[in-house]
Amino acid sequence: MDYRRLGASVERAIATANNTGKLQWFNRAYVKHRQRNGNLTYRAARVRLRDAIVRRLMRRQPWNPANLIPEIFGAASPGRRPPMR
Repeated sequence: MDYRRLGASVERAIATANNTGKLQWFNRAYVKHRQRNGNLTYRAARVRLRDAIVRRLMRRQPWNPANLIPEIFGAASPGRRPPMR
């Protein structure tokens, strides 16, 4: 499956998860990040979430919220952006 098709599929899954409350971990992390930094829109954060999941799926790597949060919002240092690949 190519990156775009996989990205669209992941985007639909993210939207469904958001509508059913299963994306609370992401929304909470986003609010914390905004309170610390205030420099990331929700839309940009969702794009980072989608891209992080797609990268892991394409590499056949497992993922969970705990290992996605640093990639999406940066590690411990406020204002640090995750690497874009």
